Amino acid sequence: MYLDPSIRDWVLMPIIAAMILVGILRHCATQLINTIPKSPLKDIRQGRTLTRSRQLRFTIDIPEHVFETRCQFLMDAFEKNECLKNPDAATGTPNPMQDPAAMNNTVEGRKHNMLMFVPQTIIMTWTTFFFSGFILS
Repeated sequence: MYLDPSIRDWVLMPIIAAMILVGILRHCATQLINTIPKSPLKDIRQGRTLTRSRQLRFTIDIPEHVFETRCQFLMDAFEKNECLKNPDAATGTPNPMQDPAAMNNTVEGRKHNMLMFVPQTIIMTWTTFFFSGFILS
C-alpha cells in the first residue's frame, strides 16, 4: 500500500500528535481526580500493634522488667480484642449497598470512565470535521 506524502504529513501526523497530547492530558487528569484511600482506624491500630509485637520479639538489649511490661501490655490488648480489626466478623459476603466504601469505588470508576469517554468523543469529532474529505486508496 502506498501512502501519499501529503496525506501522511497533513493528516496522519496531526492525528498522531493529537493522540499523544490527549494521552498526556488524560494521564494528568487521572492523577488529579484520584483520591487517596483512607485507612480505617481499626486497620491502623491493628498494624501498629503487630509492628510493636514484631519489634518486641527482635529487641535484644532491653532490661527484663521493660520486656515483661511490654509483653503484658500486648497480651492484655490481644485478650481484650482492642487491637484486632474484626475479631467476630462473619465470613459471609457483605451487602454492597450498605457499605459506603463500595459507593466510593463506584463513583471513582464512573469518574475514570467519563475521563476516557469525553476526550475520545472530542477526538472523533475533531478528526471527522477536519479530515472528512480525504480518501485512502
